[in-house]
Amino acid sequence: MTSYRKRDVENGLLSQLRSAGKTVIGAVPEDRIMISVTVQQIADQLGGRWVQDPVNTDACIDRLLLGGNIMDSGETYYGRYANQAVIVRAERPDIQMASLMEDTKCLVLTGGSDPTEYVKAEAMERDVPLISVTEGTMSIVESLSGLLDRATPYSQNKVDRFGELINQNLDMATLSAFLTTAH
Repeated sequence: MTSYRKRDVENGLLSQLRSAGKTVIGAVPEDRIMISVTVQQIADQLGGRWVQDPVNTDACIDRLLLGGNIMDSGETYYGRYANQAVIVRAERPDIQMASLMEDTKCLVLTGGSDPTEYVKAEAMERDVPLISVTEGTMSIVESLSGLLDRATPYSQNKVDRFGELINQNLDMATLSAFLTTAH
């Protein structure tokens, strides 16, 4: 269920089912981690070059943000979401640093050149991988446009997150009892 429908489902549908004497084990909310891709999948899709030794290549990415001239502060723009990759020109250390100060999991640096040493140092300190590509920003955006649509469940992070969602949202005792009597 979507986060917008959670209250409706809990107070409406699930309540009605319980009132009708039906056994309800719960409802699992949607979670963007389940439709994410990994940093490694992004690098593979782009044929990018690791600027430094790759770290956190299994980190889940569920949003792609463009690093550009924005009206909001870096904290406001880059701090809105967790699990984001930021696509930014390699010649923009100001934007790269602003995104690194927030919950950015990966920087995709366009234009083919390396970032400044202090961006490299900050990325290394925060365990944020840097992927360099020769293409321009818009070309990279087009290359990645369908990647999130092809997300797969083959990630330990997704398995772990799904387990958390199940444990947090389902009545495991009722489910276990049902499964025990069902065979």
